[in-house]
Amino acid sequence: MGFYRPCALLAVRAVLVFTAAGASAAPRAGGVKPFLDDTAELTNVLDAFDDDDPFDFHISAAYAARFKSAKIRRESSLSQAGLTQGGFTAINENIANYQQVTHSLNITAEAGLWHDLGLRIKLPVVLSDSRTLSSLDGSSANPQRYAQGDGAALFSLPFTSPTRSGLDWLGLEVAWGITNQRRTPGLPSWLGSIEVRLPIGDPLHACNANASPQCPNIFADTTPDGRFTNGASSRSAGLNRGMTTVIARSAVSRRYGDVEPYGQFSILADFPGTGSDFSTQNTQRGIILDRPPVIGTVISGVEITANEERENGRRLVFDVQARGSYISPGRDYSELFDALGSSRASSLATPSPAAYTDNGAGGSMPSTSAGKVYFTGITDIAPHIALGSRVAVRWQVNPLVLFTLGVGFEWVQGHAITGGDECNTGVKAGSLGEAANCKSVSARNPQGEASYKSTGIPNPNYRPSIDSAGRRFRADDTLITDVWANLSLLF
Repeated sequence: MGFYRPCALLAVRAVLVFTAAGASAAPRAGGVKPFLDDTAELTNVLDAFDDDDPFDFHISAAYAARFKSAKIRRESSLSQAGLTQGGFTAINENIANYQQVTHSLNITAEAGLWHDLGLRIKLPVVLSDSRTLSSLDGSSANPQRYAQGDGAALFSLPFTSPTRSGLDWLGLEVAWGITNQRRTPGLPSWLGSIEVRLPIGDPLHACNANASPQCPNIFADTTPDGRFTNGASSRSAGLNRGMTTVIARSAVSRRYGDVEPYGQFSILADFPGTGSDFSTQNTQRGIILDRPPVIGTVISGVEITANEERENGRRLVFDVQARGSYISPGRDYSELFDALGSSRASSLATPSPAAYTDNGAGGSMPSTSAGKVYFTGITDIAPHIALGSRVAVRWQVNPLVLFTLGVGFEWVQGHAITGGDECNTGVKAGSLGEAANCKSVSARNPQGEASYKSTGIPNPNYRPSIDSAGRRFRADDTLITDVWANLSLLF
């Protein structure tokens, strides 16, 4: 807490001074060389049209590797006499080890537009993205653990996804140095930015590398009643999440001698686009979660300048930071996306009615006009937090060349990756037929006959085999390791 309070006070002070005097457009402090006239990495922004530095341009390429592991577990539901009156639910039954390894080349170009106003263009190129599920403590010898209600397996172990590669997204970020300590020594450096990431190429499709076809097209291979068959229609595995991502950031730093503490707060929101599997199932009235999670992240860190030769443009900096994120509930691609989305199990392959209506005999039947909802592997994700740390070393060899090496670790809180509610209680049914199973007894007459009232309408995304209590999957003990090496050319 000791760091956040002074940062908040500095940020407030910066707002007041900037509002009164427009400090960000002030000239550079005298005697400061342009090639070392920067702040902490999170608050640094290129500029242009300064008297001593009319234009700045940086280009960098970074190799990055990410290693993610998690333990997939599932609630178990037993029905035996004497176990909580016939029903017993135990969580954390071992299902699978999840491993994901991603290698990428991240290209970034940054140019100054005006005083402390810069544009960043980001293009990550995924060299390979591999994902596997393997037996966890002998779980492959107990397939009933990952079966649907009738005993048929939802997927098999080991499970391998096809290796994906290609362009993921194109990022455009506008960054504004609202105040800058190098220009006005009495003020902290304060930066605000907005980044938009646009998807490139094919969106993700659930695939099984050991099946034929690997990536079944569930919308093409169906029977007249809408059930998926083992047809030959296939599609690409895809890579991007089919989302337009918007990230808003605010960061503040202040240098004290060779030490520069900093902090940042950011909000990330995804907006599903057309053409992805996500967009096919978020318009029906009964759906509860129809958006991806929103992620809020707080970063606190410090840069320590171990060596600085301003006359030669050399600098050696150590960067240590801690971060924490909150991931809201939402619908997303989980660790079981490929395994569940490519499943031939009837409980997942058969589409759900988008809505129900009266059958004319006091009951319910699927509405033929509302269509069907197909299961694509995208599931409801429970809220959770993630905590991590990063260490980086930046070595500026001369005014034109900068090397960076870094490693990061992140722990993700255990959370459910399936588990939608059967009924949407926030939507009022027009009739008991529309309510279907979403109703409760309101009264009984002297003969014991019940009268019912609606409690909502069915959620078409609900799949009992993975969403009902006792059958939900979760991801536990998730660890993420990031390693990167970056070369930047500074012009």
